[in-house]
Amino acid sequence: MTLYKLIEICRKEQIISGIINPMDKEELIRIILRYRGGYEGLLIKSENKDGKERLEKLIKNTKTFYENNLLNYNSKIIVYENLATKFYDNITLKYNEAFINTNAIVVSNNKICGIFNVEQKGEDKDKLYLTKSKEIECIESETKDYKILFMEKETSEKVFKVYNGSIGINIVTKFYSMPLLTFEVRKLIKVSMPLAIDFGTVNTTVGLYLDENYFEERECSLNKNNVNYVTFYDIENNYKEMPIFPSVIAINQIKEDGRVDYLLGYEAENLSNESYID
Repeated sequence: MTLYKLIEICRKEQIISGIINPMDKEELIRIILRYRGGYEGLLIKSENKDGKERLEKLIKNTKTFYENNLLNYNSKIIVYENLATKFYDNITLKYNEAFINTNAIVVSNNKICGIFNVEQKGEDKDKLYLTKSKEIECIESETKDYKILFMEKETSEKVFKVYNGSIGINIVTKFYSMPLLTFEVRKLIKVSMPLAIDFGTVNTTVGLYLDENYFEERECSLNKNNVNYVTFYDIENNYKEMPIFPSVIAINQIKEDGRVDYLLGYEAENLSNESYID
C-alpha cells in the first residue's frame, strides 16, 4: 500500500497524528494498527544469529538488573523443537499492562537460550502468556543457570531494534532478571496412530487416538486409550476453546523469498473481518 493511501486511511478514520506529523510507511502502519487494536508491538519472531550476538553483548554490558516480585511467573519452561509456543502451552505470568506485547529473553551465563513474546489472551486480565515463534531456536545450556529477562515496552522496543541492527548496543535498558528452575527443550514423540481430520464445508474437526504407549514416554493430561480432540481458540469470542474451527483459509503475507504465510480457521476469519476495504 502506498504512503498516499495510508494517509487517506488516517483521514477517513480521523487519526490526527497520522495526518499532521510527517511519518514513513512503517510508522503510519503502526499508528493505524494501534488505533484499530491490531498493534502487536515490536516483537521478535524470526531467527537472526547476528541479532542474538548483539543482544548477548548488550546483556553482558548491562551493569544493573532489577527485580519485580509482582510478576508471579512460571519458573519452569518447557518448549519443543521446531514448534511455536502458544497460549495452549500455558506458560504464564501475572497480568501487568506494562509488559503486554513485549519481548522476554531466557539466558544462562549471558548466552541466549530463547526469545519469547509476552502477550495477552483476549480480554484476560488475570495473567499474560509467554509465546514464541517456531522460527526462534531454543537451546539448553550446560551451566543450567537460567534466568528470564522481562522488560517494559520502552526497553523491549530498543531490544527489537538492536536485534535487527537498526541501533547500536550503547543504550539505556531496564531488565527485570528473574530466576528459572527449569528450561527444557524437548523432542516431539512419534505416535503410532494417524491424525484424523474431518473437513466440513463449514467447520473442521481434528482428533487423535492415544494409546497407553504414548503415556509411557510422557506425562500429560490427555485422555488415555481414547480420542483426543484438538481445541482451537475462537479469537472473535474472547479466545473461547472450541473443538471445531471454520473451514477457511487466508493469505496473511507473501514473503520476500516467495513463501506464503497462511492463516486457518478463526485467524483467517479475523483477518477478513479486520481487512480494510476502500
